[in-house]
Formats: sequence, C-alpha cells, structure tokens
Amino acid sequence: DPYEHAFYAGLVYERQAKAQLAAHLPAASIRALFDQALTHYAEAERLRPPGNDDPILRWNSCVRALHAVPDAVRPEAPVAPDWDTDFVPHRR
Repeated sequence: DPYEHAFYAGLVYERQAKAQLAAHLPAASIRALFDQALTHYAEAERLRPPGNDDPILRWNSCVRALHAVPDAVRPEAPVAPDWDTDFVPHRR
C-alpha cells in the first residue's frame, strides 16, 4: 500500500531524528532527517484515506521538534567560493 509505505517511512525518519536529537548530535544531521520525514508525510497526506489525519499530526510533531532545536530551523547557507579573494599564488 503506497500510503502505508510513505507514512511508515516518515515515521522511521522522524524517530531517527528524535533519537539523534536526544543524543545531542549536530543540528545539520537532525535537520536532514526531519526533512526526509516531512517529505514522506507530505506524500502520505496526499495518499491518505478520507478522515485519516495521522500524516498531518506527524508533520506537525516534526515541525514542533524542529522549532525546539536552535539552528535547525534555518538550513545552513552553502558557502560559495569568492574567486577574487580566495586566490593562492603559485611559487615558481
């Protein structure tokens, strides 16, 4: 069943993220796991049977957990190289 696959995959990622949160691991790794959970819950919401709000409730649980972690709400901005100032001359 595609709904159950999406829902339970989201649940696995959510539980793994919360376990890493309890272990005080870096916010960047926790954010990636919550993002996976949210993606699966969004898919499960699209496929859910009428009246089944479980994916929405799990989604909200992930968002609340993310907001409780400093630095996890904002994804880290990628560092772009500045080719004008990062030049290292070669010695010949």
